[in-house]
Amino acid sequence: MQQVGPWLIRDGQGGGKRVSAATALPGWQTDDIALAESAMAALNQPALFLIRGGEDALDTALA
Repeated sequence: MQQVGPWLIRDGQGGGKRVSAATALPGWQTDDIALAESAMAALNQPALFLIRGGEDALDTALA
């Protein structure tokens, strides 16, 4: 797991979607989504985000 900007990026190593998903940290902004997408692409993973309860703004930004 590594922090890239306001995201925790996981290297799932083929372990499934939840272990490969990026998690937002406090203070993320819509423009930061590209950072997470680039980090996941560098790991040859699809862009996948874990949206937790109360993260409606993230859900909307990704829609």
